[in-house]
Amino acid sequence: MDTKRQTRHLTQAQADALTKVFSKANVDEPGHVPPSLVPELITQVFGHGIGSTDLEAVQRKAEAKATRSGVDLLDFIELARELMRHTTQWGILQTRLDSYVGFDTIQDQLKRKCLKRGFEFNLMVVGESGLGKSTLVNTLFKSKVSRNSCSPDENPMPKTVDVRSISHVIEEQGVRLKLTITDTPGFGDQINNDHWYAQ
Repeated sequence: MDTKRQTRHLTQAQADALTKVFSKANVDEPGHVPPSLVPELITQVFGHGIGSTDLEAVQRKAEAKATRSGVDLLDFIELARELMRHTTQWGILQTRLDSYVGFDTIQDQLKRKCLKRGFEFNLMVVGESGLGKSTLVNTLFKSKVSRNSCSPDENPMPKTVDVRSISHVIEEQGVRLKLTITDTPGFGDQINNDHWYAQ
């Protein structure tokens, strides 16, 4: 049998708890337990809230699944999974919550999810040539994210002649931001505005 298939509806902690109870059973043949011992192990897992009717049903199913050696671990896990679907008494399989969970904390949950995943921010700068579009972007993010800014000992900043996008991943205090900047050539440079005031 495929162990992963058998435990796919269980958390790792639940599968470990079932394996621990099963392995601690004092039996003659390791890896198998007699069907008569299964209800006792089930009680150790789920607690004493399980009714006698459920325990009798578990023992009947264990006897049906048992081989000559007894019930193996995978069959025991399958019996526990079936019982979990019919009861609210999960005992040691109950998931322990580290903090309060409820609808009033949905905003905090979304905030944590977004901070963990990171953010994406797209920025397009449009304007006439020489207005300082690239310089504005570099100043906003305190970094040369758009184009290399000019300094006294460098050549002047090259002119933007085509639309191009540059992506950067910025991380600050554990929060990741994927920044995409689209720089455009001069907007409206070819329009004759000599008589704009006449209209």
